[in-house]
Amino acid sequence: MKNLFDDLFSHARSHPMTCGITVDVTASGQRRAHAHFEQSARGSFTAQELPGGLVLSVLDGQVLRDIQLVEGEQEEYAPPLSISVVLTGRSVLRMHGGRLHTTRPDGDLWHMVGAPGVLESTMLTGAFRTCHIGLSRPLLERWLQSLTHDGNAQRRIAAVLEGQEPQGLSFQSLPAGMAHTARCLHALHARSAEEPAQPLTFGQCLQAEGFALTLLGQWLELPGGTGTCTVQHKRLVHAVDAALDIVRAEYASALSISALAQRVGTNECYLKRAFRERTGMGIAQYIREQRMNTALALLENGRLSVNQVAQHVGYQSMGHFAHAFREQHGYLPSQVRQ
Repeated sequence: MKNLFDDLFSHARSHPMTCGITVDVTASGQRRAHAHFEQSARGSFTAQELPGGLVLSVLDGQVLRDIQLVEGEQEEYAPPLSISVVLTGRSVLRMHGGRLHTTRPDGDLWHMVGAPGVLESTMLTGAFRTCHIGLSRPLLERWLQSLTHDGNAQRRIAAVLEGQEPQGLSFQSLPAGMAHTARCLHALHARSAEEPAQPLTFGQCLQAEGFALTLLGQWLELPGGTGTCTVQHKRLVHAVDAALDIVRAEYASALSISALAQRVGTNECYLKRAFRERTGMGIAQYIREQRMNTALALLENGRLSVNQVAQHVGYQSMGHFAHAFREQHGYLPSQVRQ
């Protein structure tokens, strides 16, 4: 009888950029699949079976030319619930009904209930880093039975099992806390991907499972789902959405928090608190991360000089730019191309 790992394995094997997929068994007795990419991409795919009905996969690499997929070209993979964290990578998805979604430059959080409902997807040229967790129905049912006083988690899991959660893919901004957990998970699997012939140690399996469960716990704690919201909360949600759109479009300009609050129609204190609850960081820090992540992407592209990149993301002083870049990435901008 096929399980979630088998479905994910078949789905990955049918992707046009996957080559040489193999399966081994980890020290904890679960299966692990590994593949590398050729032709239109370079990099690796790792999938791991976890205890209790979880599957975990990590993608890491570089798209050399745009990769387009049309519905039906891959084996179907439709877990009852899955969470995907897009740390890096640009994709355009055309959904049933004609809706388009383009991944955000600062990361995307996707959750999927059942089949994705994607008519066409395009992975655009550039680096990509993604973590994915799939959950089986028996696992969700066991969790729901064990929950007695956790209202938010109970509501979200029950909504999935009872068909009240919207089917297909849903998208939202990636909270900072989940981004940090996903980076730790990605780093762990990146080390194992360097030596695919060497199975994960028992300790590494425990770490992978811990990071995966942490991501799921963080998702369950996010506001949303089927719970009711007050009018004020809805207004704050819309205000933060508008503020995020403004920051992403105008991060290189001199944005003040008071002016931002006025533009989105809310109180400055309310905006700061709601913004931090949504993203895990203050507005100024978020703007700085937008600037530094864009700067890194431009430097990796190689078309602009370091000075041009600094000006492009809103810095007139090279010293201030270098200091902010090093604080964010751990190395100087001049070291990116070395």
